[in-house]
Amino acid sequence: MSTTAPRRAGAATAALGRLRGVLAYAAFPMIGAVTPLLAIPAISQQFGAPGWASIAVGQSVGAAASVAVELGWGLTGPQAVAATDRSGSLGLLASSIKSRLAVATVVVPITWFIVWLLNPPDLAAAALAASAMTLAGLSLNWFFVGLGSPARIFWSDALPRLVSILLGVVAITALGAPLVAFACCLLLGFVASPVIGMAMVRPRAIDFSRAEVVGSVIRRQAVAVAGRGLSAVYIGLPVALVQAWAPAAVPAFAAAERLMRMGLLVLQTVPNVLQRAVGAATRDARSLLVVAKQVLVLQTAVGVSAALACALALPTAVDLLFAGKVSVGFATSSAAACVVLFTSLSRATGMLLVARKRVPWISVSAGVAAASAFALLGILPSRQGPTGAMVSLAAAEALALFVQAFGLVRSDRRSAKRP
Repeated sequence: MSTTAPRRAGAATAALGRLRGVLAYAAFPMIGAVTPLLAIPAISQQFGAPGWASIAVGQSVGAAASVAVELGWGLTGPQAVAATDRSGSLGLLASSIKSRLAVATVVVPITWFIVWLLNPPDLAAAALAASAMTLAGLSLNWFFVGLGSPARIFWSDALPRLVSILLGVVAITALGAPLVAFACCLLLGFVASPVIGMAMVRPRAIDFSRAEVVGSVIRRQAVAVAGRGLSAVYIGLPVALVQAWAPAAVPAFAAAERLMRMGLLVLQTVPNVLQRAVGAATRDARSLLVVAKQVLVLQTAVGVSAALACALALPTAVDLLFAGKVSVGFATSSAAACVVLFTSLSRATGMLLVARKRVPWISVSAGVAAASAFALLGILPSRQGPTGAMVSLAAAEALALFVQAFGLVRSDRRSAKRP
């Protein structure tokens, strides 16, 4: 009896399983990306460009601060969870929760001070938006990615944020509430996310009693935190930096940057699906090589396709979503497309560096990119407006990709020399 038919049936079943996984991981980040779009037209119509700039500046500061709160778990956590059993994964979760809560109590007040220094049009709304985004660092998404459980990401993260933003939109449109009310609703969603996630996982008291001391966790995660922290300069802080150096460019740049980041959030689907495969392949050098090639090919295809879509569609999307009060040109969208392409590629190289235990290369790449972004954002936006700001980000991402690729090649060469 031929074994060809059963093999084909098994391959088809496996392919369908992978497809379902990809669709699940794609649907929930897409909901998270589309949700903020519901608020943008409402904010623009009710409060104009100054209102949008206030929320954007607050979220920019908070996005950078959330990296400190996250403590690098989003980088190293998924593969660590995928490589351990349930008891070990609960121990990792307990250690992360204790350490991240301790850091959050220090970081949140610092964000208020930074927002005050930047002096956005609506200070209170910006400060609350900063607090909300800072608490995103408490999310359990990385844990659920490691478990291969995208549905929990929806229930614990995407859904609470959707409800909170809808409440905020109703408050400012139907009830005529001030912008600070929207920021309060935003904060509510980010607080609810980790609470719901913990209720779903239900770690035991013994997991927390056995959890590592906070200082020990911070020291162990220091390299990952350094890389994520430096990357925050050119991922989370650009809007705030432009506010400090070229305020007139903020509304248009923030609009383009926000839509671009939403698109990148959806594109995170592919590396999320691949994290478990990469984590499992680390046990065998040959398997890791095969998976590495697949990761690079997939991320290149995703990056090129998304970059083309970004360059062509971004100007129209900004015009529609911001009710014609904010607009960007093709030059800005083309620079944004470069950011999308380079980011997609660096997600692949970064994932493979983590698999090879070469996390310091990620920190080095982030340091180089952060320095270039900080320097360029101090010059180009004041001369070339939002396009100059976006070109600064593209240059930073290109440098990050170059350094990571260099580190990956060097790692492969060293591995090849070993007997």
